[in-house]
Amino acid sequence: MKQGSNPFTLWRALKRKLRGEMRVLLTASSVASLVILLRLTGLLQGWELAAFDQWVRLRPLEPVDDRIILVGIDEADLRKIGKWPIPDAALAQLLQRLQAHQPRAIGIDLYRDMPVEPGHTTLLEQYVASNLVAIEQIKDKTSPAVPPPSALNRQHQVGFNNVPFDPDGKVRRGLLYWKVEGKTHQSFSLSLALMYLKAEGVTPQKATDGSEHLQLGNAIFRRFAGDDGSYIRADAGGYQFLANLRGPTNRFAMVSMTDVLEGRVAAEKFRDRIVLIGSTAVSLKDFFPTSYNDDLLGTYPQQPMAGVELQANLISQLLSAALEGRSAIGVWSEPMEWFWIWGWSCVGAQLGWRLHSANKSALAILLSGIGLAGISYLLFLQGSW
Repeated sequence: MKQGSNPFTLWRALKRKLRGEMRVLLTASSVASLVILLRLTGLLQGWELAAFDQWVRLRPLEPVDDRIILVGIDEADLRKIGKWPIPDAALAQLLQRLQAHQPRAIGIDLYRDMPVEPGHTTLLEQYVASNLVAIEQIKDKTSPAVPPPSALNRQHQVGFNNVPFDPDGKVRRGLLYWKVEGKTHQSFSLSLALMYLKAEGVTPQKATDGSEHLQLGNAIFRRFAGDDGSYIRADAGGYQFLANLRGPTNRFAMVSMTDVLEGRVAAEKFRDRIVLIGSTAVSLKDFFPTSYNDDLLGTYPQQPMAGVELQANLISQLLSAALEGRSAIGVWSEPMEWFWIWGWSCVGAQLGWRLHSANKSALAILLSGIGLAGISYLLFLQGSW
């Protein structure tokens, strides 16, 4: 019998191999369990959301959405008008000018729960238009309730402008509906999107996949759950969705209130579009941090996004999904996330035990980490987070 074919020798070799595999398996399982445990405690949420922000900043910007135009009230407008809130007469004149250009919908992203004289009667005359949507603020943990204009409320032409905030103060989610004290409220962004889509023959439906999710066209808007993606026990109140912003700024045409009032903007800019009116003046502090802020590379401006532009992004997300099939940001199920963590733990354990040189092991693990980041980014570009 040849040496090496001895059954005892083969058995010893097999045992060594099995011990090696068990060592790798135990190491991988221990590392994976530790990572999963840390995730479940929420200790990794901040790091993972920061990674999400980085993927958002690295991906290509979406083109300008010309279905939406913003009328910003900037510092020059405030100086010209001389007071804030702007008088009802000025808002009425602005609405009259805009309506003459035949927009499909006009969103008033300004709190208007009380008259601001002079001109309230004139403003009420403008409120009879069926293509207007005004805002309300629903009371939550951090903000008081701000009622909508009573005239538009009676016509069911209002939407709430609340958005969920993450622990770091950033906005990464939007809202479609919110049930409060037995009444279901519709968001400002959804109200305007539905007004636009109605002319395209698209109306809200229950999802055809048998779920209770909202469907617009072929797009299904899956409801955010508190443990989706990197979130751990996040507040999932209302019908939330992950925000998929078009970019940091300048993804929408913007003109000033004064330019509109003085007739310096062509009618074609507004015709058959959604027009959003809101403040962009820095002194009014209506700004929201998003994934594009706190950019260590300095690629994007550090000024948070104006509230009116944030609403434009949420509206655009709904329109683009319903009409063009733009991908939403999807998330894996929890078992899939755990399997992913365990799989990469196995890769690291294999490299750590198989390569007997510490330098080689460190280099291999570093390259694996780079590979993991690259694969994660490619998956993110395909809509998986």
